[in-house]
Amino acid sequence: MTKRSRRTRKLTRAEYEDIYYSNYVGEKLGLGATSRKLDIPKTNLFRNFKKYDLPLRSNIEATQLSNRKWSDRDIEKIYQNEHINKKMTFEAISKVHGISPSRFSARCAKLGLKVRSRAEANECFWERLASEVLESHMLYFDDDVTVEEIAKEQNISTYQVYERFKHFGLESKRPRGSNLTDDDVSQIVKLNAEGQAPREIEENLGISSSTVRKVLKKLEIEPRKHEEAVNLALRRGRDKNRKSINANIKFEFFEQMTPQLAWFLGAVCSDGSIGFNYGPNKVTCSFSLASIDKDFVDKLGMLVGLSPSKSASSTSSKPIWTLRCSNKRFVNHLEGLGVHSNKSSTVTVPDTIPPELIRHFIRGYFEGDGCVSKTSKGTLRFSFSSKSEKLIRSVAEVLFEQAGIGICGKRRSLSHVSSPNCPCLTVYKRSAKDSDLVMYVISSSSLEMLEKLYCYLYQNVDEAYRMNRKFNVFKKALGSL
Repeated sequence: MTKRSRRTRKLTRAEYEDIYYSNYVGEKLGLGATSRKLDIPKTNLFRNFKKYDLPLRSNIEATQLSNRKWSDRDIEKIYQNEHINKKMTFEAISKVHGISPSRFSARCAKLGLKVRSRAEANECFWERLASEVLESHMLYFDDDVTVEEIAKEQNISTYQVYERFKHFGLESKRPRGSNLTDDDVSQIVKLNAEGQAPREIEENLGISSSTVRKVLKKLEIEPRKHEEAVNLALRRGRDKNRKSINANIKFEFFEQMTPQLAWFLGAVCSDGSIGFNYGPNKVTCSFSLASIDKDFVDKLGMLVGLSPSKSASSTSSKPIWTLRCSNKRFVNHLEGLGVHSNKSSTVTVPDTIPPELIRHFIRGYFEGDGCVSKTSKGTLRFSFSSKSEKLIRSVAEVLFEQAGIGICGKRRSLSHVSSPNCPCLTVYKRSAKDSDLVMYVISSSSLEMLEKLYCYLYQNVDEAYRMNRKFNVFKKALGSL
């Protein structure tokens, strides 16, 4: 216990007066020396001497008295005999001679007597311990005492006892790993091959998990990656209460380009994002995709093995449904397919999608950032918007080449960025008020173009791979015309 928390017997006035006159006045000890001698907190002495009107020395008087009591010759003698020859620390010297460590250190500094460096102090520490460690080791090997008894006697831990033996090159009766038989090692290897973690092996064999790891490392068996280990544990029923969002990811979904994968990539390019968090020890990869349409998010989640989570929206009364995971392999797949971080203004149609599947990518993007609505004049209009001019231009070109959706009439607005002779839908540049946000938009209110877009996006597409909400709006709007 520290002095602050130590409880002492409450002394009477007569006892404090006796301490004052016999120690403080008679022996001319300071408050610190009296405190160490009688094992009474220094603060208690100071407060009670004041309380009982027992006069104390001023700082100047205490310094002069200390300097008279310990002459320069005394300090030099103590320094040479105790600190240099006997390798004693200042704290040990203070207990023997009644001078505080700080005072002794200050007097030594004043006389130019150097204190040992940290390395020298460490060496002296082991020199002082040498005889004690050798004696305890001899008793240990003669079976007179155990390591636990040595630790208790010296008021240290068993780990420190072994460390002291190790420092002096002394052997232990049971060095690490020596109690493992060949059968134990083979059992460890077998259970590890079956997918058991070191902690599970510890439960089954009674061998500590740290020893299991050392055995595997010695045999040059590579440890499993954390993600793989977690998934194996979950499949075997370990940590049933743990809900790992990475446990059921379908990585095989990314191995071959399919209409479903192209649709998923389109949705990611509109409403999704990937990022990297660079910490002091590791880089964390993250993926997220959010939408207010739960049915849409559920269908995308089914494709990749992720479950949506619900959160409140700061801009809408409707909740937001989000797919998210922090999985390096998942993010690497997306990057390999052409989706990158900070994609808002640089995203484009991935080169990995063949021409015959691009319509599925555009459908996924349209269901995220596209719109079908009626104008104030009662006409129907569709539009695509993005911060990426390159993406909108690519979509306009694909719609013209594959669906025959192009410009109808002349370009009257001055805000377009398309070339005069381009037959594709006009790309308009829109700037938000009081903001640096710039969006690029293609749109058309031609009934012919609307019907072509509807057929291009949704013809022969299963209900499981489309957003029903926008599909129904599209179909209803066309049916009402």
